[in-house]
Amino acid sequence: MIRSCLIATIAILGLMQAPAGAQEMDRFTRSNLLGTLYHEVGHALIDILDLPLLGGEEDSADAAAIHLIDALHTEIEARAIVQDVARLYAFEHGERPEEFPHYSRYSTNLRRSWNAVCFFYGGDPEGRRGFARKMGLPEERRLTCPEERDRQRRAWNDVLDRARGPGGSFRMRKRQDPAVAPLVEAIANLNRLIALPRPVHVRVEPCEQANAFYETGPDTIMICTELSGYIAARR
Repeated sequence: MIRSCLIATIAILGLMQAPAGAQEMDRFTRSNLLGTLYHEVGHALIDILDLPLLGGEEDSADAAAIHLIDALHTEIEARAIVQDVARLYAFEHGERPEEFPHYSRYSTNLRRSWNAVCFFYGGDPEGRRGFARKMGLPEERRLTCPEERDRQRRAWNDVLDRARGPGGSFRMRKRQDPAVAPLVEAIANLNRLIALPRPVHVRVEPCEQANAFYETGPDTIMICTELSGYIAARR
């Protein structure tokens, strides 16, 4: 089992070493900005709807991101986004394998990479079998993914049913900046799906770190402008 996981880890890291043109570089950055946005939306939903959690909030927000990717994108788009998100986590693990101590609220980057692939694959095991093989997901983990995803899907479907409807809950100042265009489109799609009892402001601003976070008072998703350069450098 350890050997198969090691082989699979090498497979994911190996996928990232292939040369990529400018178009693929753009896609990789876009995918991870979207994945980051959806993760922070997960935090916003947990906070504003006061959701009970049976596990860690960071893992729940990761699961929300996969659910939103599936809900808001075509199959081709969703596969590309999940593949790129998993690749970035795996790359970060290769750079800093011991980044998070055992007591951290964050799962390791390598675990987040496998979870992204597993949850996505579990949403359509027959149709996404080739995707799971391409990403090197070990067979022993594949066996549990449909059940894991089904539990996550039922939980997040219930959440979205509570918040369903056109709203305008996510608000972002319009900017003539190609770097934020994918976020503007994603926010428009989120607003067609989700109506919250109070608005969430999405800001893209310099903050002297390659990061993103959700904070309350007022409810804000902050995506640092430094993040896109950090992502692009890791393709």
